[in-house]
Amino acid sequence: MEVELWRWSVRSMLGEYDEARILAARSREAETAVGEGFFLWDHVFTDWPDHLVDPWVALTAIALNTETIRLGTLVTALPRRRPGKLARETVSIDHVSNGRLTLGVGLGVNLEAVRLPE
Repeated sequence: MEVELWRWSVRSMLGEYDEARILAARSREAETAVGEGFFLWDHVFTDWPDHLVDPWVALTAIALNTETIRLGTLVTALPRRRPGKLARETVSIDHVSNGRLTLGVGLGVNLEAVRLPE
């Protein structure tokens, strides 16, 4: 069994981390410092600012700016994605990164914020 330790992730893409260029620069620093992985949020909230970077655009910039680290999403909520579009995005980034993409997936549901049918 292979176990990998992920030391770098960007928990918030707000403030100074809201641009793909900045995230790409930080990923290069992570690669130099640790050389293991760089992961981004892929969540959608209605109150986030308009200038927030799309994680898939940022991952493309990161893939082009690094050579060895793994990269990907912490959790991509599958129920809110179109399967064909997500497949095309992930395959494209995986090719650009030479096979370094890790796709983290889940339901992406905050059960406290969602009222489930009885």
